[in-house]
Amino acid sequence: MKKYVPLVSIFLMLGLALFGYFIFRQWTEKEISRLDKEIETITKEVEPSPREFDLGEIKAENNLTLFLKTNKKSYDQGETFELQVLVDGQGEEVDGVEFVLGFDSKIIEIKEIKENSYFKLYPQKKIDLDKEEVRVIALQDVNKNEKLNQEIVVSLSVMAKEKGSAEFIFDEDKTHIAGYGGQDLLKEAAPLTIKIN
Repeated sequence: MKKYVPLVSIFLMLGLALFGYFIFRQWTEKEISRLDKEIETITKEVEPSPREFDLGEIKAENNLTLFLKTNKKSYDQGETFELQVLVDGQGEEVDGVEFVLGFDSKIIEIKEIKENSYFKLYPQKKIDLDKEEVRVIALQDVNKNEKLNQEIVVSLSVMAKEKGSAEFIFDEDKTHIAGYGGQDLLKEAAPLTIKIN
């Protein structure tokens, strides 16, 4: 008889555990049902209104420009020079600049892209020789929101290869100046032509 006592105890414990499980499950199902009814009632009482994102009173005009600058208007074959990509911010808060700049790889070679100190992050900075373009995304520090007058976005190290006109042209569909919560402030991205002697 004594040897059956542990087995009886085990069966009793299992029985109690199963009983507790079923009680707990019923209580949980009742609570879920009650909460569903409450949510349904609240949803009916409160009509959801469309969300409107307030960017503040600031509605900036798209009157900022990107332009290119070199020390001279012409260079000799084999000469290396610096081409600056600048943004004229006119005192606006500029969050970032994105541009695609086309060039003729037969006439010039772009060797390097140099960052500037105003923009802190450069998630993209690429010279694509196959597409003959430079792609750059430059972002200001998210914690700063400094106003920008005229700043260098990047400087390009360029070597003159062949005689001719070296044209640098922005792809305007892929060129933007962002500010004030994502507004595009770009008015113009001015091209530049350099003579190679």
